Amino acid sequence: MRTQLNLIVLAILGDNAGPGEPSETYPGMMWGDTTAMRLRRRNNVNDAWIDIGPLDDFLGDVKKLVSDTAAGKVSKVGDTMTGSLTMKAANISYQYASGANAGYIGTYGTGGAGSGIGIVNSAWNAWNFQVDDSGGAIFRSTVTIANNGGLYSGGRITIRNSAELALQGPYVFYIRPRGNSGLEYVNNAYNNVVGSIDDAGNMACNGEMRTGGALVAGTTMYTGNGQAFVSGDGNVYGAVWGGYLSNWMGNKANVNARVQWDSGVAEWGPINGPTTLDIPAPWVMCGWRTNSNGNWVSGAQWLRGVCLRNQ
Repeated sequence: MRTQLNLIVLAILGDNAGPGEPSETYPGMMWGDTTAMRLRRRNNVNDAWIDIGPLDDFLGDVKKLVSDTAAGKVSKVGDTMTGSLTMKAANISYQYASGANAGYIGTYGTGGAGSGIGIVNSAWNAWNFQVDDSGGAIFRSTVTIANNGGLYSGGRITIRNSAELALQGPYVFYIRPRGNSGLEYVNNAYNNVVGSIDDAGNMACNGEMRTGGALVAGTTMYTGNGQAFVSGDGNVYGAVWGGYLSNWMGNKANVNARVQWDSGVAEWGPINGPTTLDIPAPWVMCGWRTNSNGNWVSGAQWLRGVCLRNQ
């Protein structure tokens, strides 16, 4: 009896280990299958064996399953992903260290045109930034580009609702919409429009306009608030010329031109003795007549002159 009890106890302690299943089976009994090296348990209706796991480590399968499953998961702290993470109809919410909401990254639309991703504010009631499916981006407020960075776009950048560009260096220079169309350039103190350009291409400048190259005008270039100008053909118009420079120059003699007589010959005299006789302007002396028959003392002398013109 004692020997039989010892065998029963050893069988229980050894999970009935053996190459074949026990001859007598009971619900819930264990069997250490040394052929397959698997630990098995009899089901409750005593008609089949349930595989528990490896004979030497019956939790091995469970641990492997947990390990394999964990390998495909992301740890909440300090983990690294090497593949894509897909979230359907879900947002990524952020909080400050205090626990206050900092906003979230989410999607809008249902896919395709008019859909995209964006960043929502901490109150969760407005999109601070949106990027649609076609690559268009919308900023809710000010965009600051720091540390000599740049903003690049392969398409159009649209600034809505009369927003402005503030270009900041040692000073700030502003570019803003002009009325219903065009642009205005505003000084650093934001109290003077220093230049503008309208929708037709007309440009205004309150100060000097300098260029390191050619300044080209398609038609007329004005100065003096429109009182003088340079025409497209190169002619100059101004009060100093009395009109067009070409007309003013047309009334002048050409270089090296010969002067012409503008009158007949007139005489001044006679000179019968010591005296002084001047020919009045604009006459110039062209000759001298005498009746002295060689007697310069007893005869009379006449000065002869003509008026000249430049052409």
